[in-house]
Amino acid sequence: MQKAISIPTDITAEETEFLRIVRERMLQRLGDDRCRYIFVCKFELDMSQIEIARSMGVHETEVSRQLDNIRARLYPFRKGYKL
Repeated sequence: MQKAISIPTDITAEETEFLRIVRERMLQRLGDDRCRYIFVCKFELDMSQIEIARSMGVHETEVSRQLDNIRARLYPFRKGYKL
């Protein structure tokens, strides 16, 4: 299981703004609120798939399927997406 990436405490205002812009663009790319909710829960709040599924009232396999979808949609960011 992957650990959430922690942001350094000595981050500059410019770095903070850059991260905010990247986060906004990632969320826009996800499209619907369901994917956005799962993204925030998993990658920002570090919730488990079971916890996310319970909070949504769905089966864990649905969350797993959506996470695969999210990773596929956000793959360009990993490859050096142009801002």
